[in-house]
Amino acid sequence: MRLERDEIERRDFDRVLRGYDPDQVNAHLHEIAVAIGDLFDRLSDANVALPAPVRQRLEALVHAKKVEGEIERVHQLRTAALEIPRLVDESLRRFQRAGNSK
Repeated sequence: MRLERDEIERRDFDRVLRGYDPDQVNAHLHEIAVAIGDLFDRLSDANVALPAPVRQRLEALVHAKKVEGEIERVHQLRTAALEIPRLVDESLRRFQRAGNSK
């Protein structure tokens, strides 16, 4: 299996209630892991090491993606936390309306 850079970087996932669909993300990450594993297998079979600048750039990209994911999770948590007061108020209003309609 060969993944092109654009396929990895520009992959879209469906939004679910609290972020991306975990099954789609996990499937895509699995494809990436398999592709990278194949690459490293081919390199080790050929007894070729990645040049230091390439290895460093790859490590930097992996780190950046991890940080990007953490930032997205923090953003989602912050967004959810900001919704709590509104949801509580809405629930109280519904409860009060239900009590008044009896």
